[in-house]
Amino acid sequence: MSARQDRGHDGRQGLTALSTQGTLDTVVAAETPEGILLELRPAGLVPRFYAFMIDWMIRIAVMWVAIIVTSLMGGIGIALWLILVFALEWLYPIAFELMPSGATPGKRAFELKVILDNGLPITPAAAVTRNLLRTADFLPFAFGLAIVSMLVRSDCKRLGDLAAGTLSAEGEMTGCFTGTCACLSANSRYSSAYRM
Repeated sequence: MSARQDRGHDGRQGLTALSTQGTLDTVVAAETPEGILLELRPAGLVPRFYAFMIDWMIRIAVMWVAIIVTSLMGGIGIALWLILVFALEWLYPIAFELMPSGATPGKRAFELKVILDNGLPITPAAAVTRNLLRTADFLPFAFGLAIVSMLVRSDCKRLGDLAAGTLSAEGEMTGCFTGTCACLSANSRYSSAYRM
C-alpha cells in the first residue's frame, strides 16, 4: 500500500467536497500532486452579483465617454464605438482574468478570484470558454440558467465554470507555492493544510 493510499487518497485529483456532519459549509478541496490539501471557498451568488454590477458600471461609464468622443467623428466614430462595445463585452473579462490577479476590478473589490478546479491560475483556453458561455448562462433571461446552476451546486458554479473547469473563489490569495498562486497566505481567512 502506497503512502498516498494509506492517507485515504483515492487517486483522483481536483475538487472534492469537504463536509462536516451537521454543518453547512461550501468549502471544496483541491489536492496537489505533493499531497497538499488546498481548501477553497467558492464565491456565492451575492458577491458575484455585486462584482458583476461594479464591472457593468465600469463598462457603461467607458461606453458613455466613448460615445461622446466618437460622436464628433461621424460615421467612423460609430464604427469605432461598436468595436469598443464588442471589446468591452467579450474581451474585458478575459483580459482581466488572465492577469496575475485573476480577477476583474469588480471581483477584486470583493476579494474574488477565478482559478482552475485544481487551484492553479486560469489558462487562456479556460478564460475564453467560461466567458463565451456567458451567453448560455444568460438564457432564458437575466442570467436565469447561471443563477439556477449556482444555487443547486455546492461549489456555486455556473455553466461557463462547469465547461471550463474553473471556480470563482473567495478570499485574498497572496501566497504562492512552486510558482503558482494556489497556496493561500497565513494571514488569510482560508488555509492550506497537509493531509496526514
